[in-house]
Amino acid sequence: MRYEKVYLNTDKPYYISGDKILFSVYVVSYGDNLPSGKNGILYLNLIDSNNELILDEKVKLTGGTGSGFISIPPQLKSGSYTFLMFTKDMVNFNRSMPSQNIGIININDKYVKKEDSGKLSAEFFPEGGNLVSNHLNQVAVELQNFSDGLRGLVVDEFENTVAIVDDIKDGYGKFKIFPNDSSTYTALFINEKDTMYFDLGKSSSDMLTIKLTDLDKDTISVFLNLGYNFEQDKVGFLLQNKGRVIFSNEQRVTGRKMKFLLPKGDLPNGLNQIVIYDSERKILSERIFYLEDESKMDLDVIMSDNTFNTNEEIEFSLRINNNNNDNSKLFASVSVKNLNYFEENSISRIDYDLNLFSEINFIPLSLDFYTHVKNIDFLDNFLLTKKIETFNVDEFFRGNTKMKFQDADNLNSIIVSGKVYDSRTNELVIDSTIYCTVLGSAQQFYISPINAKGEFKIEIKEFNGTADIILKLANVDEKQTNIMYILDKSIADSTYVVSDTRSYLPPQRYANSLIEFQKENQIIKRVYYPDQVRKNLQSLNSFSNGLFKNYDFSRDMREYVVLKNFEEVVRELIPGAVIKVNKSNKSKRLLIRLLDDKKGLLAPIGDNPLVLIDGLPVYNQEQIFLIEPEDLSFVKLINKKVFINGKFFDGILEIETDNKDYYMRNTTNHSYTNISGFSLKDQIKDVSLLPDRSTSDKLPDFRSILYWNPEVIIEPGKVETLKFSTSDDIGDFLVEVQGMNNLGNPIYFKKIISVK
Repeated sequence: MRYEKVYLNTDKPYYISGDKILFSVYVVSYGDNLPSGKNGILYLNLIDSNNELILDEKVKLTGGTGSGFISIPPQLKSGSYTFLMFTKDMVNFNRSMPSQNIGIININDKYVKKEDSGKLSAEFFPEGGNLVSNHLNQVAVELQNFSDGLRGLVVDEFENTVAIVDDIKDGYGKFKIFPNDSSTYTALFINEKDTMYFDLGKSSSDMLTIKLTDLDKDTISVFLNLGYNFEQDKVGFLLQNKGRVIFSNEQRVTGRKMKFLLPKGDLPNGLNQIVIYDSERKILSERIFYLEDESKMDLDVIMSDNTFNTNEEIEFSLRINNNNNDNSKLFASVSVKNLNYFEENSISRIDYDLNLFSEINFIPLSLDFYTHVKNIDFLDNFLLTKKIETFNVDEFFRGNTKMKFQDADNLNSIIVSGKVYDSRTNELVIDSTIYCTVLGSAQQFYISPINAKGEFKIEIKEFNGTADIILKLANVDEKQTNIMYILDKSIADSTYVVSDTRSYLPPQRYANSLIEFQKENQIIKRVYYPDQVRKNLQSLNSFSNGLFKNYDFSRDMREYVVLKNFEEVVRELIPGAVIKVNKSNKSKRLLIRLLDDKKGLLAPIGDNPLVLIDGLPVYNQEQIFLIEPEDLSFVKLINKKVFINGKFFDGILEIETDNKDYYMRNTTNHSYTNISGFSLKDQIKDVSLLPDRSTSDKLPDFRSILYWNPEVIIEPGKVETLKFSTSDDIGDFLVEVQGMNNLGNPIYFKKIISVK
């Protein structure tokens, strides 16, 4: 059984390659939807349709909630992608893993929303699980690889039509049939090109089926239809919600039809399961149904009007109408989406995901699915094809012990551990030292001992986003090829397969709008902000900061004329370093000069400087002098003795190349791997894609997202006021609020406004 559920709320349902995915997450306990404090980290893996890992992130959770953003690689191809969301416990105990689909469009691809390929397949689900003879049976159909315009019917062995499959939506349909023992039945599905046949199998006379009717506003009627050879003299009826017994009863069999009445007022919201069992508590039939929460937290979104002008600042307020007097506090994400680019009904909803889809471990199959599932008939038809994880009936009567989760510690570090081998001797390297460089949003450098067992363990302080980790054994020449690094397995190393990959890309109209917007926006930036674009590109290609806090010297080498060789670069542009030449063998060595506060630069500190190229410690200084001057980006110096975790260095020279990939191109005696740090939080409340909106020369503004705030907290009895600005675009915009309150109730609210 899963003890946690996860909902991922993204600012958009689909993206352009190179976009940022802004998100908030809610991790709740399985049984009551209360915010879960058991785990302090949520892992996010983005995989493609081939189950290949594209991105992995870690999100720090506080009280079961967290937020951040993920940058989509600009080169990522168009297609449907899946987020896997899991905590450490879900992996350790092999629990089901929540998933969510998104669509990504690359503007350099020719965009075609591909239909599912392959041969049509069909599964049939009689209501209650059994096709029972001489009773009217309702049968749901789930189709894979279906095409538009598909028609379905059922015929008997004489090719007489006995049933018509109702309107098929998103691969789901249903029909009613009255089978008898002597007949066989075949379902036919017909499109423009082909007719496909599926055998329904034989009906049974010794089983029973469930028929559910919801015609009365106050009562749900449950009918049991028993086959004429049904031999049980007693049946049990059980209704459960999230593993909690709501109602149970046992009745003697007195005929071929039995009836149970369920008062709606006594039933919990969300997904409920009816289980019919025999005298040995063996399950005979199952049926699930969904009850909408009619007493949701009432949220007011207060605006001065529903129609606004372009480029108008809009102030709006959020207020809880707490009719239940429960003093509940709301934690929500708020967004304003431009419906010129997105479908109103394509947005995922936290109430459906937590109360419905997560219960059956189901990913909505397409953007259209959210539209269909709001239809009661379609939802019931869909639920006929699904089952809740079912256990032995006895377990439901033992009572449920509510698990008490303590808040996780404030997790602010990641452990990198492992061993180092010498491949020539096939022995562990012991009693030595290993260097570790972290190249991410925050650069870090560590030195760790390797103990007598050959083990090292490095605690990396909190960092955000993904990072490359470079490991290098101390004092090993770059020409050696015999050093092997074996890292301990990480939780994020595991791979998980998602089998369903239907298209999650938007319809052509919305895709074209989004692509055109992206292209025009790139032109606007290049025309109006060439310097800003250049700086942005440089910042993407350079480390945000150095490996150390304070430097005595730093130089941007891109601002200088390219010199002949690195030796000339040192002499002309790096006054804090000198080159010492060995007279006997003519070898060269780079040394760091001591910086005195009063006397300035003096003689070299010593013969043991720490030299790093793109974060990689380099011991064979011949490699330094091979660097091409045109490849240099930055040079930084520390002109004093430095003590790092038990080791002294005679100064530090840090070299950064244009491509930042020296450690990737020189992999002879070190190791590098990519790990995921905590996701960066994006606190931009007015999500503008333009660098500056305050210029006198007004720039065109056609943003797809006008507002995004992942961490809105609404206190009971108080009003939360927010602001955003409309753009140059006219049309409809969706104001959307999604979140959870502290009592475990998901909330979804939307409001359409118009801009003219």
